[in-house]
Amino acid sequence: MIDEPELLYDTRTRQLGVVMDTVGNVVYLRPPTGGIEWTARLEDLTTPPPPQGS
Repeated sequence: MIDEPELLYDTRTRQLGVVMDTVGNVVYLRPPTGGIEWTARLEDLTTPPPPQGS
């Protein structure tokens, strides 16, 4: 189970997303700054990578 609003990294699209909803193994994400929602499979999501330059 994923908590909302959790920030995750989609390894398939290489995007950070905020969890909006989860249905089964499909997670609905939205960019942190707003924008169009997309879906990702649970197995394609990880914790965000460290910031560049760290």
